[in-house]
This record gives sequence, structure tokens and C-alpha cells, in this order.
Amino acid sequence: MKPVLDACDLRHWTFHDALIQLLHTYVPPTEGPVWIHGDLWNGNVLMGEDGAVLIDPSVWIGERAVDLAMMTLFGGFPETFWRRYESVYPIPDAVRSALPFYQLYYLLVHVHLFGGHYLNSVESIVRRYGS
Repeated sequence: MKPVLDACDLRHWTFHDALIQLLHTYVPPTEGPVWIHGDLWNGNVLMGEDGAVLIDPSVWIGERAVDLAMMTLFGGFPETFWRRYESVYPIPDAVRSALPFYQLYYLLVHVHLFGGHYLNSVESIVRRYGS
């Protein structure tokens, strides 16, 4: 996370110290490693003749919460998708409550790439988990 933080240069923002503390102290719940897409947002799901096709993978082994965080950011997936998903692979409440924390990485990347209008979301998450 340090390279992303350095690229964003958030030192002058009032929530900087709280963000650093959060990153050092918060321990999100874990379910164990699984294969994840790594950039699973609705724009990386296309419908083909045989059903859904995933594109633009950044595949690695990690917590499924990483994909869930991206899947619930920026509009996410329709409610019908989530009902079916959870009927097959329920999301524990503890994992669901940690999704905003996992969204921090994606939001900080967007701060770096696209500008400061994502900072309010970062600050909101920091406040949510802050001590």
C-alpha cells in the first residue's frame, strides 16, 4: 500500500495520520486464500452467447473480500446477481462489514490516477473505522 500512498501524497490532508494508523492497526476478518479476479467490477463482465465472461483479469490468490470490495464499489452488480451469489456462497457479516476497508486500495488508486474527487470516500472510510 505504501507506493500508492506515496503516489497520492496525502500528507497535507487532515485524515492522513488516521489513515496511516488504520492501515497499521485494523485487522480485517479472513476466510482464507482463494483465486480472485483482482479487478472485478461490472465493466469487466461481458455477456456472451454462453453466459457471463470475465475480462481484464489481474488474477492472484487472496481474500475473496478483495473482489467483493471492488464488486460493490462504483455501482456494483444488480440485486439479482447478489441474491444468486449469496445462495451459493454466503458472505459472513464480519466480511461484509470489512468491505469498505478493502475498498481503500481501489479508491486510493483512483485518487492517484483520476484526482481528488475520490478523497471524500477515503476520508469517510477512515472515519468509519477510526478509533
